[in-house]
Amino acid sequence: MDSQLPPNVKTEAPTGASPARSGRAVAAGGPVRRFPKPPAFIPRFLMLCFRPESWAEAARYPTYITLLPLILAIVIGAAAIAGGETSRLVKSLETFAADYDAKNHYPALEINSAGVLSAKGELKEPIRLHLPTMEVLVDPTGKTVADSLKLPPTWFISDREIVLIGPDGPVSPMFRGSIANVLSTPFSEFKLPKAGETSVIDQAVLANYIATHKPLFMLSGIGVGVMQIIAEAIWAAVMMFLICPLIMLATAGPRLHGDAPDRRLILPKRAAYRMAAALLIPIILVSAILRAAGHPVYDVLGGQGAMLFWFFSAGALAIWTGIMARQMFLPKDPRRAGRSGA
Repeated sequence: MDSQLPPNVKTEAPTGASPARSGRAVAAGGPVRRFPKPPAFIPRFLMLCFRPESWAEAARYPTYITLLPLILAIVIGAAAIAGGETSRLVKSLETFAADYDAKNHYPALEINSAGVLSAKGELKEPIRLHLPTMEVLVDPTGKTVADSLKLPPTWFISDREIVLIGPDGPVSPMFRGSIANVLSTPFSEFKLPKAGETSVIDQAVLANYIATHKPLFMLSGIGVGVMQIIAEAIWAAVMMFLICPLIMLATAGPRLHGDAPDRRLILPKRAAYRMAAALLIPIILVSAILRAAGHPVYDVLGGQGAMLFWFFSAGALAIWTGIMARQMFLPKDPRRAGRSGA
């Protein structure tokens, strides 16, 4: 058991106890091996996903041995999220266009050269488009106003304005601008009609736009994936910093009396960071699977609730990992071993 100690792990032992070996083997006339040989990359990645003991064993290897699987998990998770959300986005748009007249009975919309939107028929309720991460409401009749909307994030389009309602609600929207200004930008796919003319937006126009721009929607998934990689990397770094003390405390364990025979394992901070990186791998993948399937935690708990959920999940795994490390790496007390042998 002593040979499993990670390099530089210190133990507090009673007087007379034999010191723990560091696990470094020196070959005669050869180089010093500072860590045991790790499994191959793919088996190790799978072990970190499905074998909790691998999280504690990460303390024995150099940092890059665990960081590379963590980076792979972030990339796989981001690709799954981007693919799932892009696929659902295209499907939502296609369903919306197909049901615009036949099922929802929405009237055609008309926009003039001044950027004023109107409905060419009776609109009993706002036009609703459900997207994977937000909702779009369109009501040019004036019956619905942005200040009455309470469920962010929501894009609201009135007769003259486009408003993005964020977490702070309609009091402090994330974006507010006129339709004319938005459609006048070079990045806008829709353009204002010429002076004195109008453009009609109906089911046929929507279906044609979605069909011709489907490659663009798919390409946008790459941007979503890149942003997700950056966000997940920052989240992982913050979580490693936060749960590192939990791992160290759980590994050390309680010490009720100063002269008690029970030893304490003093884990180096860098070893705790390796263990923290290891246990985050399955958390990142589980979160990605839920989001890719369209069932993210924030749909149930909200944004803040989801952050707390994943923090406490990582904290619980950190404590478990520390306890496993204590059982794996703490040298046995020779006096206890002698009593048990007797």
